Order: sequence, then C-alpha cells, then structure tokens
Amino acid sequence: MALRLVILDEFNEPTMMLQLLMFLTSFAPLPENLIANPGFEASEGPAASDWSIAVPPHSGSCEWGIDRNEYRSGRQSFKISRIWTYPRRPVRFATKTPVAVDSRKKYILTFWYKTKDIPEYPLPFSANFIIEREGNPTVRYNKLIPESNQWQVYYVLLDNIPDDGRQLSVSFETLVNTKGSIWLDDISFRVATRKDVSAFEQWRRKTVPAASGSAQEKSRNGKGFFSTEHREDRWWIVSPNGSLTWMMAIAGTRHPKYNRREGAQPVPKEENQRMYSIFLEDCGFNSFAGWTSDEYADISRERQREGKPYLPFTKVLGLATAVRDSSVFPRDRHGHVLSGGHAFPDPFNPLWRQKAREKAERLISGYRDDPSFLGWYVDNEIDFSELFRYVWSEYASREFLHTLTTKYKTIAALNEAWSSSFRVFEFETFEDVLINKPEPVNWDDPLWVDFAAFERHMVGEYISYTCSLVRELDPNHLVISNRINLNPMPELHRTIDLWGQYDIVCMNIYPDNNTIGFNSGEIAIMKRLHERTGRPVLIGEWSVPSVDSGLYGFGKDPLGRALDWSWPQVVRTQKERGEIYEMCMKQLASLDFMLGAGWFITFDIDNRQRRANRGIMNLEYAPYEDLTRAMKKTHSDIRNQMGITW
Repeated sequence: MALRLVILDEFNEPTMMLQLLMFLTSFAPLPENLIANPGFEASEGPAASDWSIAVPPHSGSCEWGIDRNEYRSGRQSFKISRIWTYPRRPVRFATKTPVAVDSRKKYILTFWYKTKDIPEYPLPFSANFIIEREGNPTVRYNKLIPESNQWQVYYVLLDNIPDDGRQLSVSFETLVNTKGSIWLDDISFRVATRKDVSAFEQWRRKTVPAASGSAQEKSRNGKGFFSTEHREDRWWIVSPNGSLTWMMAIAGTRHPKYNRREGAQPVPKEENQRMYSIFLEDCGFNSFAGWTSDEYADISRERQREGKPYLPFTKVLGLATAVRDSSVFPRDRHGHVLSGGHAFPDPFNPLWRQKAREKAERLISGYRDDPSFLGWYVDNEIDFSELFRYVWSEYASREFLHTLTTKYKTIAALNEAWSSSFRVFEFETFEDVLINKPEPVNWDDPLWVDFAAFERHMVGEYISYTCSLVRELDPNHLVISNRINLNPMPELHRTIDLWGQYDIVCMNIYPDNNTIGFNSGEIAIMKRLHERTGRPVLIGEWSVPSVDSGLYGFGKDPLGRALDWSWPQVVRTQKERGEIYEMCMKQLASLDFMLGAGWFITFDIDNRQRRANRGIMNLEYAPYEDLTRAMKKTHSDIRNQMGITW
C-alpha cells in the first residue's frame, strides 16, 4: 500500500494534528507481546511452557493441561476443569517469568476464553496483575470474568502503576468449585498505544438502557404500609397510599464529625435536616438503604405525618450474630468455629434462637406500626460458604445424625452407601459418625449427597426461623432476606430456591468497573436469584470508588494501612463515577424483576482500619459534585421513564 503524505498549510488545528497522528500510527507495528508462549503452542506433556499452575494442597479434584481439541487459534489451548478445593481457594495459572514494567507507560492485557457447564456461578474466574515494588508491599489488580459458552475476547487496561513498580506477573484464578471447564488462549500483554486506549474505552461502554414499566396506574392493593406487587410490566414497590415506585436509595450515615468526638452529643436537628435535604433534593434519592442513622427515620416519620415527601426507611436486624457465644456457631471436623461479624449461626441451637428473638423484639417494637418504614433485612452478608463442612457443632451434629438414622435405618445400610473407592466405612453405631467426623473428599464421593442435603436443611431452617419470626413480630412490613454478597455466592446454587420464602431477595454487589456498568456475569447473578426464588430482587449495597479521591495513594500510609479491598474496583475520576452510576442504575431499572438499589455510603471512609472512596461526600464533608449531579439526573430520568410520582 502506498502511503501519501499531505503537507498542511495550517498546522495549528489540534483536531487535524490528532487525525494525522492516528492515520500515521495506524500503519505502525504493534508493540511486542511481553507474554511468552501466549497461545500455549509450546508444551511439555500437559504443562504449558513458560506458565505455572498452583493447585491448593487440599484439592480433592482438579484437572488441568493442554487441550488439543478446543482452541481459539493455533492447535492448542489451556484448560482447567473439575475443580474441588477445600477450603474453596483459587487454582492459579500464571506467567512463570515476571514481566518488567515502566510506571510511566500504560499496558493492555488481551485474552480469549471460553467456559462450559458451569451452572454454579456466572463469574467463574478472574484476571490478575501482581506488581512487585522496591521496598514496599506488592499491589494486586483483579477483574472478574463473566461466563461465555463461546470464545470471547476480554481486555484490561493497566494505567496506574506505582512509581516503584518494577515487574509484574499475569495470572488467572478460579473462583468456583465446579465440574465444568475454563479454556484460555491467545494471551497478549504489551505497552498500550493511544489507539489501544481509545479502543478499550469504546469496548468498555455499552448503550444505556431505558427503564421498563409504567407506574401511572395506582395499585388497588394499598395496605397502608409498603408492599410489593407483580404486574404484567414488572415488579413494583407499592407505597402506603397505593402509588407504584422503584427504590433509589442512599445509606444515610451519621455525620462523622459527631462520631469522632469523645462523649459526642446527638447531631443537631438542623444538621440532620440539611443532610436530609441533600439526599432528597440535591441528589434526588427517594428512600434510605440499610445502615441509615435513626435520626433520619425520625425526620421521615415526621414528614410522612405532615403529608410531605419523605424517604422511607429500612433497617438491618442482624439476627445471625444476635449472640457472640462461640457455642452458637457451626464447627468443622477439627473444631474450628465459623464465627466473626458475618458468621452463619447453628440454626438448631436454642440459645441462638432465643437471642435472635430477643434482638428482633427489641428492634422491631419502635417501627412495627410506622407507615413510613419500608422493611427489614434479616441479616447482612452472612457467610454460608462450605457450610456442609461445618455440621459438627453440638446441636447441628445431633440433627445431622437424626437425618442419617431416619434415612438409612441401620448402620450397615449407611456403611454400604458411603463406602467407595475413596474409603470403606465400618461404623458399628451411628454415634461413631460423630466421633469420626468424616467429610466428602470429591464430587464423586458418596458422602456428598448427604452432606449437601444437610447443608440445605441448615440453610432452610435458618430461613424459615428468621422469616417467620419477623412476620410474627411485625405483620405490617416487608421481610427482606439476608443481604447476600459475592463471597459465598459461588455456593448459593445449592440452596438458592430456599431464599424465596422472603418477600424480597437482597444482594450486595460492588462491580469491578472494568466495563462501564454491571458486566454480563453480574447481571446473570441477579437474574438467577429471581428465576430460582420467584421473588423480586433488591440491591442492598453498591458503589464505585475513584483514584482522584486521594484515598488510594501508593505512598506510605501514616497509620500503616494497606490499600483498601476496594482498590481493584477504582476508576479514575468522580465524573466517571457518575457515568457508571447512571449506567448501573438504568441497567437495574430495565430489569423487570428488580425493585431498586441502595448506594453505600454517605461519607468517605477514613478510620484506623481502612480508607475508601465510597461516599457521595469527601473527608471535608463536601459533595462530589460530578457524582451527585449525575445521581440527580439519573433519578430524574428513571422517574420520567417509569412515570413515578413517589
């Protein structure tokens, strides 16, 4: 191809300069791929040359290696399948030799992947960078990759490298135990050109969807309290007067300057009123999410009585951790207690049941007859991961033994059913099960059937007890599930249908923000929750952090804090936070089963444990105007598209 150079008389026009630069660079060769053996064409037996794989030591199963039957290009790809690890830990596939990097440059990772037969979780693995630094801890970047039943390309732009960053490794890590498979092929990591950055920005953006449904016609089922209603167009929240609405919520936290003072006095009413006005008028929120200060509930109650617009209130009961006694939490075969701030209780323990009732009675009494109150979340982010291994606490183990004796009748029948090539059982009595404390070691272990069934029994007992307890104590308000978070979700598939006993199923999700908006895997999780429970879904918590907040610096922190766990999710600016807010909220409003979402949180977090840009206000208590303007516009758009008057 002949290249014709055009001489310009006027060379001061920035647009013409940029066009000429892009035209010339379009013929330039791509920078070198810094990944060795990117297509896995070089191999030694099942292993890929220049790559390493690390399988957790307690894996009962993991198959991996070169695949010559399925590939995107060339004649080979790399495959990982039939993963069973305990504890559930990632299988890590990584570059064997670190890649040198220059902090002044941007880099782009491109890879092709495919997944098959992974019903457990729509985000089956992650792509990661780990950057080694001189004299400082490593920095980790990771992005969650959605499932795909055909070869799919994925891009990650690395544009924020510490000044002392010298080299990095590229890795892929599994996030789920599964009988299914993941393939990787054609991996490229190279210095990003201006054209690469522009292409990446186009790739990560999608068309903003429109909200679905019309709220023009009031419900005939107004109950004087908030409820839900399924119509032909979508699920709705119904206000006490019958108006249809959709939740656009904020976690209205107490002003930090009043929390930090010794012997702090209550927040002045005028300050609460000022903040309430910011939520309602400046940002356009129409409700409060969990973790909202009770002072705002008082304002909502007063405004509701006066017939003024108000923000309905929700509250987290926290029944799972109603008592801190270690005896009420499940234990594994080694006596390790499943405890902590997000622990799942032993639902058969009478002490837990008693304390959960006492806590519910105490908290519910002040809101039971309040029409400005929307509903109760029974718990927040309780961890039910691998609960089938935690059946050996006092009351759960007795219940487990009862289920075994009911099913098998004789110990001989149990021995025969459980014995396999993995091991032979010769228990003399059912009590020997409690002494030996066996557990499944593989997908094909016969024990798996009974342990998985008892896990469902435990979760079902917890759900039935908490749901019926709250309905008994408060028949007026909505009962919302535990705010299920991403950490235990890879194992939710075994019990997901049981959560449909609640009026609403809730999930907390923090998008990884590699794309603008929730990615296809994150949306798939929401759809699966609805489809498998038959209930509407509510997002209890979500938000987006940004580097320009100043809370994610690489320098030495005066309190010795590491980068916050939200670090891999950061975007660049508050304006971009606003762009993502619009996309995410409109994505949710387009889903006919979704009832709304709650932004976490009002103020940025800066305490002795962590620092994070989660707020709509900075550490000087000033709003991030690019974000709050986008919030107000988004809320107005959704109201107009849906015809919401609330």
